[in-house]
Amino acid sequence: MHDDPAYVSQLPEHPELREIAQVIETAGMMGEILDASFRCVFISSEAARAMGLSAEVGPSMIGMSEIVRSLGATTRGVIRVTRESGTAWWQHNAPIMRRYLEPGAPDFDEVFGPTAPAAMQLDPIEVAPRAWHDTVSFPPDLVDPHVHLVVVTPATPRRDLRTRSGVPRTTVA
Repeated sequence: MHDDPAYVSQLPEHPELREIAQVIETAGMMGEILDASFRCVFISSEAARAMGLSAEVGPSMIGMSEIVRSLGATTRGVIRVTRESGTAWWQHNAPIMRRYLEPGAPDFDEVFGPTAPAAMQLDPIEVAPRAWHDTVSFPPDLVDPHVHLVVVTPATPRRDLRTRSGVPRTTVA
């Protein structure tokens, strides 16, 4: 890992997403912005630094869901959490994702990847929260292995904005 990330994500074109990305960058937060199908559209500089993203791997992560990134051959070594943390993340987030993604929808298999058969068996959450929080633990070889994740879904009639930002545990008030 290094202090200057080799990969710097471009700010999203969408004005609201761009504004959220600029706030995440200005605050020096570890964060990502996801689209309506839970695919990454932005990775903050702090997240890129913490993950040690290279200029070669970084761009390939844009447009991928966290699930596919975590299990994909080219990004498996970059995005990794402990088994317990991954299980807790799935139990909390997959039913929320299922609220927006139905089996047979064009994005379903692309977003859930190899976990699509298991996702098909899940009942979607009845009412999706406006915001939610997860604590994720990474392997000890990362700089700060404990990160809080906050997901916010800004008000929009099309429900096309979703933000996930990570704040190191030591800075949570």
